[in-house]
Formats: sequence, structure tokens, C-alpha cells
Amino acid sequence: MKKFLSIGIIALGIALGIVACGGTQTATQPPVSLATLAPTAATQPTTQTTAPTAAPTTAAASTTAPQTAAPIEAASTSDASNPSNGPLPQSLKDIPDGQVYTFVVDPSQTTVEYAVNEVLFGNKQITRGSTNSVQGQFQVSLQNGKPTINMSQLQVDLRTLKSDNGMRDEAIRRQWLESNKYPMAVFVAKEVQGFPTDAVQGQSYSFKVIGDMTIRNITKPVTFDITVSVNGTTLTGEGTTQIYMKDFGFDPPEILGRFTVSDPATITIKGVANYVES
Repeated sequence: MKKFLSIGIIALGIALGIVACGGTQTATQPPVSLATLAPTAATQPTTQTTAPTAAPTTAAASTTAPQTAAPIEAASTSDASNPSNGPLPQSLKDIPDGQVYTFVVDPSQTTVEYAVNEVLFGNKQITRGSTNSVQGQFQVSLQNGKPTINMSQLQVDLRTLKSDNGMRDEAIRRQWLESNKYPMAVFVAKEVQGFPTDAVQGQSYSFKVIGDMTIRNITKPVTFDITVSVNGTTLTGEGTTQIYMKDFGFDPPEILGRFTVSDPATITIKGVANYVES
């Protein structure tokens, strides 16, 4: 049981890699998102309660990455008659070393969100946008008793991000984020830190997942703070990070000093991943 949870928690942590959020709120601290973008000058803001902000992530030198990632297809459902690839074991001692476990993100239960601080005609607010156009599949195994990431990738279609204002969304696609030209954001996990080795089912655990985020063909290292719980073969969790727009090749939106957006942006993903046959 414990070992299954260990694998499950790592897996969803890996999956929690890309994000964005919806709504508009009053802010005193900068939030984060895949696209720290803002509305056009014609948009009138609304104000609400300030949202908490995650600590910013230090970015490294950029590298070129493919513009779009190939769609990820879910693996087939596990067969209980096959002991090597069947349902997840319920006990730590029953998990064979080297066994590979595959998890697939459920888009219908997963939301990617962005949040940014903006000032419009002197009014401070938090602007959010979101999408559930998310694909992800990842594999986790145990090697010498330690969790190992065999493959991990999460991708989001940035063209589908929606906020509370269609003019803002169009400006993001056309001008700032240029998601019409660079439609996909991709996160690939590389390392897990602080993984709980004594995990039990039904409880939440927090740790970090470090990997590479690619936006606008620019790749930067990103660290997500992950909280995950496992029940049966379903992983439920949330991951948050911060990114800087300048790191991904564009300046924070600004219009004649009357409309400004602040770096960094807060990115959050909330969702579900299900175990499938490896």
C-alpha cells in the first residue's frame, strides 16, 4: 500500500506541470501563470479578494524547443489477469522493483490556470484565465527502492485560455503570448525532491517537482510545489509555480502607462490522473 502511494504521489506530482487560472481579483502580491497576460485598455476591471502568491522560480539560459508537442494517447486499461501489468498492488511489499506504472491525465477533471497582477487606469487587480485543454502521460517505477521517472510530459494548448474578457484573450493570442503562432506549452519533469517515503492512502503530501517548461520555443527550468493525495488508482492534486514573461521572450503587457501587467505570473494546475496499464 505504502509503495503504491509513493508511486502514485510522484506520478501526479510529475503530471502537475503546466497551469493557468480564471477570474479577476484585487491584488497586493503578484500571482503566477503560464501566460502572465492582461486585458486590453478598453477592458474595465473588477475587484475581489487578493490571492496568495507562490515564490518565484529562478530561470536559466533559454534553449530552443519544438513549437508543438505530439498528442499523447492514453494507455489501455490494466488487465487483472496479468500479474506483471495488472492493477496496482495494495501493499509496499507487493511492488516488484523495476515495475513500470503509467498514469494519464484526465482533461475533464483537470484545469490549467494563470494569474497576474495588473493595473488598469489606476485600479489594481488580479487577472486570471484557464483551460482544460491538457494532455499528459507519465511513467514511474521503483529502482532499488527509489522512485524513478521513466518519461513525463504535460502539454497545454495556450490558444484555448479564456479569462472574463474576450478582447483580452484575443490580444494574448495575437500580440503578447502569441499563442496563435506558438500554441503549445510543454512541461517535462526531471527530478522529484522531498518525496514522502512513508505515504499512506487518503492523506495529502507536499513535495517539489523540477523540470523544463517550454513556451514560445524557449525552454527554462521550473520548480512546481506539489500537493497530492491518492485514493485507489486515482491521483488528485495541485501544483503551483511562478514564471517571468521576459524569460520566455516577451515583455509584460503595457499600454501608454495606463495599463500594465507585472512579472512574474503564477501558474497553477489542479487535476486528476488515472492509473492505466504500463
